[in-house]
Amino acid sequence: MYFITPPTKMLGLDISDLSIKAVQIEKTKLKAWGDYSLPRGIVEEGMIKDFERTAEAIKKILTDSKRKFTTNYAVLSLPETKSFIKMIEIPNKKGNLGEIIKYELPKHVPVDLDEVELDWQEIKSNGRKRKFLIGIIPEEVANDYIKVSRMAGLEPVVLEIEAQSIVRSIMDCKTDSSTNFFKKLFLKDKKEIVKKEIHGPKIILDLGATRTSLIMIEYGIIQFTVSLSDISGEDITKGISEKMNLTLKEAEKIKIICGNSPKKCKGCVRNIIKECIERLAEKIKNMEKFYESHFGSSVRETEIILCGGGANLAGISNDLKKLTNRNIRLANPLVNISNNANDESIKKFMPYTTAIGLALRRII
Repeated sequence: MYFITPPTKMLGLDISDLSIKAVQIEKTKLKAWGDYSLPRGIVEEGMIKDFERTAEAIKKILTDSKRKFTTNYAVLSLPETKSFIKMIEIPNKKGNLGEIIKYELPKHVPVDLDEVELDWQEIKSNGRKRKFLIGIIPEEVANDYIKVSRMAGLEPVVLEIEAQSIVRSIMDCKTDSSTNFFKKLFLKDKKEIVKKEIHGPKIILDLGATRTSLIMIEYGIIQFTVSLSDISGEDITKGISEKMNLTLKEAEKIKIICGNSPKKCKGCVRNIIKECIERLAEKIKNMEKFYESHFGSSVRETEIILCGGGANLAGISNDLKKLTNRNIRLANPLVNISNNANDESIKKFMPYTTAIGLALRRII
C-alpha cells in the first residue's frame, strides 16, 4: 500500500522461522518492543505455513508488551532466502520513477516483473545517471506477509529485504551511511584513520537461529548478500545433541551454559562450536575473494561486524579474528537510538537488530 503522506508512527515487524519480534521507535527512542517464540513448522525457510498461529503470535506481542504499541502501521521484513538485491545504474530520465525502474530492470536482471515485488533506494545521482539499490521478492511471498500482518490487525506500509534493515540498525547514520560518505570525501583532515573508515569494506554477519547471513557493504551501501542455511545457532544445537546424546532442548541449555569456553563441559561444546566457526571463516574468505575479483575492491582492510542472537556467544569474536586475520567487532543495534546503551542493553537487543532497523526506516 502506498500513502500520499506516509504515517508518522510505524512499528518494525520481523518474522523468522522460530520467532517474531516487534519494535516501535519514536523520535529515536525505543517506545515498545516484544517477541514470541514460534514452534517449529509455523514458518519454514521464510515461508508462512500456518497463517492463523502466526497472526495470533503477532497479536500476543502487541497486546502483552509491557510498553504499549501505539500504531498499527507496520514495516515488514522479508526473508533473505527468498529475496535478491542488485545495484543498478539507469539513465536520468523524467517521468514516473517506478515505471522507469521497471522498464530498465530487465536489462540488468532476468526477472518476470509480473511475479515479483520491488523496493528501491537511490544511492547516487548525477546529470546523466542514477544509481539504485533494488530489492526483489517473489510476489507470492510478499502477499503472504501482507496477509498475515492484516490478520493480526496491522496495516503494512513497507516491505523491506532483511539486509537493508540490518544495515540501517547497526551502521551509525552519523558516520557510516551512504549519505554521509560524500561529505567525508571533502573533509580537510585526510588522516589515514578517516580514509580507512570511508573506504574499507565491511562484512556484516547476522548469526541467526536457523541461518547466517553475510552482507558485504562498502561506503555504507550493500554490495551483495549470501545466506547460509548450514551455519546457524540451530546447527550448533543439533551438533551438540548428536555428539552428546541429548535432546534438542537439553543441548540448547548446554550451549548457553558452556558456550565457547574450553574449560566448561570439558571443552566438548567448544569443539562443536569451533567446527562451525571454521566453516564460517572459510565462507568469509570465499566471499572476500569473490568481491575482490568481481567488484575490483581491495579486501585487505575488511572489518567484520557480528550481529543477531548468535553474536552473544562468548569467544566467537576471538576465534573468527584468528581464523580470518580481520578486525572483528560486535554490532550495536542501538547506535542510532538515543536510549542510553551499555553492554547489557546491547546484548539484550542484539536479537532485535532487524526489527530495530525496520522501525528506523522513517526516522533516519
